Amino acid sequence: SRASIASWETGRTKPSDEQLGLLADKLEMETNLLKPPTFEISEEIERVKNVCLNELGSVTSDLSNKLLEATFDLALPIKDLDKRANESFKGFIKKHIAPEFDNGIILFSEEELDRNGNLKPIVIRKNGVIEEDKMDFACEHYIVLDPLDRSTEAVRSIAGFSHFSVCSFKDGPLFSIICLLFDP
Repeated sequence: SRASIASWETGRTKPSDEQLGLLADKLEMETNLLKPPTFEISEEIERVKNVCLNELGSVTSDLSNKLLEATFDLALPIKDLDKRANESFKGFIKKHIAPEFDNGIILFSEEELDRNGNLKPIVIRKNGVIEEDKMDFACEHYIVLDPLDRSTEAVRSIAGFSHFSVCSFKDGPLFSIICLLFDP
């Protein structure tokens, strides 16, 4: 019925195995293709997520203050502000996240580019050592970071954000956090 499908789409209910079988027959596809893949988030990822939720506020608060200062300081180029933001996040990752991963974690940031403008991976080891321009496939996790999104607009009083995603090479994105840096 339309009501059943609507409740599945909104997540209020889930179809029974019998209903999934009927639906798969009607759509001429395998039943398992209608079931979303599931995986358990590990304890280390849960710890990392909680640290990010609890501690990222201090990093973003500092960046927010720097954005506000940059509004009145024409001598501070936007690119310098982006680099400062990137360094703040790298310090956060080094202190709070990398120690959770035995093989370290890879960072991809739009502020870390090679001469050709390509993303330059950085490995941050458990012991805090940062290895630049290196891809280590022993690392199982990576971070995608945009430390200061819309920096030009933010300095002009349009909202600015930081995007921070922790991902697994095996399972894909595990969680993302978007931090509001400036909201006029």
